[in-house]
Amino acid sequence: MANEYDYTGLHAFVFIDRIAGGRSPAEVVSALRALGEPPDGPVIFASEFVGRYLAFAHLWVDGEDNLSGLHDLITGPLWELGVHCQYCIEAAVFSGDENGEAVKKGTKRATPEVIALASIVVEPGKVGDVLQELGHLPHFKGASVVTGDIDILLQLGGDSLTELLETALSELQGIEGIVHTSTAVADGTR
Repeated sequence: MANEYDYTGLHAFVFIDRIAGGRSPAEVVSALRALGEPPDGPVIFASEFVGRYLAFAHLWVDGEDNLSGLHDLITGPLWELGVHCQYCIEAAVFSGDENGEAVKKGTKRATPEVIALASIVVEPGKVGDVLQELGHLPHFKGASVVTGDIDILLQLGGDSLTELLETALSELQGIEGIVHTSTAVADGTR
């Protein structure tokens, strides 16, 4: 279900691959969730993952150019939680057509039972083409163009891990323009 904060403000993603201070990923995810959801808090989504990172969070700060607010969040509450990891900013989201209506579908706006987040590196000049092809994948939930070491963060979702691995991820490998992918998965019911 969409809310007014899904496509307003500044969105960032954190890939929690290490945690300072001896906390477990579950403790950090719980503490992140306790920071609250927009508009009162900065956390749209946080969960443990299996893959190249231990946990993942979708963050929000009010104001599209509020980089200072994002810095304050990273160097304040997140730093205190031991989250000293890789961050990226959402620059654009998938835009497409669904039943004759224009839709936006960015990463982590919907949470199915099984979530796969694919970090994608693409050939130079191919981001737009790849982004549009991703929208045709089975189990597509959203995709975001991001800053950092990857170009696109893709969300796939379904009822079972087997379903995602057998269909969506195998088709992802066939998209022209993709150089490299790395996928992590989570149980969205946790």
